[in-house]
Amino acid sequence: MQSQTFTSKPPQSLINSFAFSSPNQYLSLTPSSSLTSTSINSSTSNILQVSQPISRNQTQQSISRNQTSPAHSTASDENEPKWRCTCFGDMHGHIQQLCALLRQVGLPEYGKHSIIFLGDYVDRGQNGVEVLCLVLALKLAFPDLVYILRGNHEDAEMNQTERGFASEVIKKYSKIKKNSLNDSNSKTTEEQTLDNKTHAAQIYLAFSRLYQAMPLAAVVNGCVFCVHGGVGSNLKLEEIQSLKREQSITDGTKPLKDEKFAEYGGITATMLWSDPNEQRVLGMHKSERGPLGCSFGPDVTEEFCKSNRLAMIVRSHQMRSTGFLEQDGSKGRCLTIFSVANYCQRDANNGAWCVLTFPSVSKEDEKQKKGGNIAVVARIEQYDLKKKVK
Repeated sequence: MQSQTFTSKPPQSLINSFAFSSPNQYLSLTPSSSLTSTSINSSTSNILQVSQPISRNQTQQSISRNQTSPAHSTASDENEPKWRCTCFGDMHGHIQQLCALLRQVGLPEYGKHSIIFLGDYVDRGQNGVEVLCLVLALKLAFPDLVYILRGNHEDAEMNQTERGFASEVIKKYSKIKKNSLNDSNSKTTEEQTLDNKTHAAQIYLAFSRLYQAMPLAAVVNGCVFCVHGGVGSNLKLEEIQSLKREQSITDGTKPLKDEKFAEYGGITATMLWSDPNEQRVLGMHKSERGPLGCSFGPDVTEEFCKSNRLAMIVRSHQMRSTGFLEQDGSKGRCLTIFSVANYCQRDANNGAWCVLTFPSVSKEDEKQKKGGNIAVVARIEQYDLKKKVK
């Protein structure tokens, strides 16, 4: 195997260095470089508040859809300076596609561009390590402009499948060449093999601990709720803030009896496992996926947005043939995006991402913004794997 060591590089060079052409390359990682919650988020908040001062030199055009919060309707001028926030859905270990997408949308830029990742960086694809490390590298390079949310696959139990992230880490880091570790010269082959397996297990443990540092949601500019899965009836942002992150998502078969949404595994599982109902069935119902999460109707979407003074929900979690889908009956309030095209080389689907743009907000408008009265433009961009991802 050929090792590629992560070093301090310019951000664009970082993207290029992750775009591997050989499956035999791997990142040289050490579990001693632990990442804590402060590496992912400057606070321990479960909901990130994403906003950005606007540069007057930036303009954004090509508006396809306008969503506003219920309390106020604001016309958006195409020539008005705007800040954009790009939302990426599931990547599932597809490093080549992630690199291509980042080249296409551009890197974060203060006052102009921020990026939110909606979770599911690992499992299914062959390069979960590289996807997660590139996302983390971007977070370190742009700590105030890159936001990393937790998906349902950022969970140790979910990683234990045949194509799971745990087996990927063990496979890659248990087969390191002899002499690749500092003290390997004085050890037998058997001792070195054991050390390599221990090294791999420690790396995976560091990743699994990292999951618990990831926030569950983000609110962009006070009006767009970003989450991996979905929401439930009468769910308040304050309740999400009070959740404990340090828990296993998939332990939903034995939820606390007094916990909200206990029949769906609790609030955390509901947020990370749920899907919008697409047949206009109202309310919350058991998910077809299993005991975790629910199928929530357009009435749940509308109630959640209105009660929390939000314009819309942007989520991922589901593969779609076009790469995106609006929940039927939600009046454009719930948008699903899935960013991997040709998912696992078996689904001939397009990938998509969402670009949120906002008009510049003056200091005089801050009170209005905090009250939820702010316009947002959500534009969907698609790509075809054969045409755009090389």
